[in-house]
Amino acid sequence: LQVGRAQLIVAVADAGRIISPNNAARAQAMYDCWVVESDSERQTSSVESCKSKFVKALGALRSGLKAAQ
Repeated sequence: LQVGRAQLIVAVADAGRIISPNNAARAQAMYDCWVVESDSERQTSSVESCKSKFVKALGALRSGLKAAQ
């Protein structure tokens, strides 16, 4: 979670929220999902689903940033 958070912060700080706001919002939402599911007594599949969606959204955000360069 800490590494994911750091990666999200870097991507958003690199103008991600301005260049690719939809991807930034999706990445943030999926990170929040991952945190909530990890913090509860839910099934591992829920945690992995949120994490997977976060990784995908973060990738899309980073791609949006690279395309804008």
